[in-house]
Amino acid sequence: MGERWSVEDTWRLITEIRKKSNFKVLFGPEVGENTSGDSKAIVLKGIGEVLFPEAYQTNQKRAGDRVKHRIDYLRKNFKECARRLKKTGEGVQGLYQIAPDGPDHDTDRRAVNI
Repeated sequence: MGERWSVEDTWRLITEIRKKSNFKVLFGPEVGENTSGDSKAIVLKGIGEVLFPEAYQTNQKRAGDRVKHRIDYLRKNFKECARRLKKTGEGVQGLYQIAPDGPDHDTDRRAVNI
């Protein structure tokens, strides 16, 4: 189970997280909504079973831990990227001319995501 996460595995994880019952447990219920009663560990193991059924049969806890670590990694990286984007001028090293309609095929690749 020490393999790297593929892009496909990551998107499958996101699909599972977005299921209302899983999302409620992992990130909290909406205002006025009741909790489901499941623990995070149970939900993480359940997602691990869906994503990695063979590994889940071998070690349920490890499958759940793998899912938990990936979620933590994605959250950490999202927060870092969001923090960088909130800074004025982050990554600007020169003057770039970008059309009012946004970047196109002629835009310097360094300026596309600034």
